Amino acid sequence: TAVDGRRLTIDAPITTAIDARYGGGWVAEFDVPGRIHHVGLEDLRLESAYDPTRPFDEDHAWDAVHVDKAEHAWVRNIATRHFAGSAVSVDAEARSVTVEGVDAAAPVSEFGGYRRRVFVASGQLTLFRRCRSDQGLHDFVTGFAAAGPNVFLQCSARNALGDSGPLESWASGVLYDSVVIRGNGIRLTNRGTADQGQGWTAAGSVLWNCEGTDIAVQSPPGAFNQAYGC
Repeated sequence: TAVDGRRLTIDAPITTAIDARYGGGWVAEFDVPGRIHHVGLEDLRLESAYDPTRPFDEDHAWDAVHVDKAEHAWVRNIATRHFAGSAVSVDAEARSVTVEGVDAAAPVSEFGGYRRRVFVASGQLTLFRRCRSDQGLHDFVTGFAAAGPNVFLQCSARNALGDSGPLESWASGVLYDSVVIRGNGIRLTNRGTADQGQGWTAAGSVLWNCEGTDIAVQSPPGAFNQAYGC
C-alpha cells in the first residue's frame, strides 16, 4: 500500500518467517483479476438430494458453498444437509471472509479421501465463528499452504469421525479458539506420509481453550505451535 525508500507497507499479515537466514523473500505487485467485493450469502437451507436406499451414495452434490475470488464477503445463518464434501470452503483466492452460524449435519458419503471436510479455509483472513458440524471426517481444517491468519472461533463438532487441524502441508497462522470436538481430536502436527505426504501441516499456530478427545501439538523448526488451556 506504500513504499518509502526501503520500507514497505503491506495489507496482509506475514505468518511465516521471511528472515534472510531462512531464505529471505521477494516482493511483487499482485492482483486477482475479477475478484468481487462486499458480497454475502445468508438465511438459506441447502440440501443435497441423494438416494436414500444407498447410505454411502456419492452421486449427488458434494459441496454446499464455495467462496473464491472474493474479498470482504460473508456466509451467515446457513443450514446444510447431506453434502458429501464441504459445507463452506473458502478457497485460496479469497480473503477477509466471515462464515458465521452455519450448521452442517447428516452428510452422505463414504469415509475417506476428500470427503466430509466440512469447514475449510484455504485463503487468508478468514473467520469461522459459531459453526457446527455433525458426523464430519475433518470438521474444521485449513487447506494447502493457507497463508493465514485464519480463525475458528466458538465452533463445535459432534460425532467427529476424524481430527480437525491443518491439512495438506504448511498452513501458517491458524487459531482455534474455544473449539470443541466430540468424538475426535485437534492436531497441529507433522502428518508424515499421510495423504500423499502432507508433512508439516501447521506453523505459527495456536489452540486456545479448546476441547477434544486428544490434543496434539508439534512444532517444525523455527515455527512454534502452542496450546493453552486445552
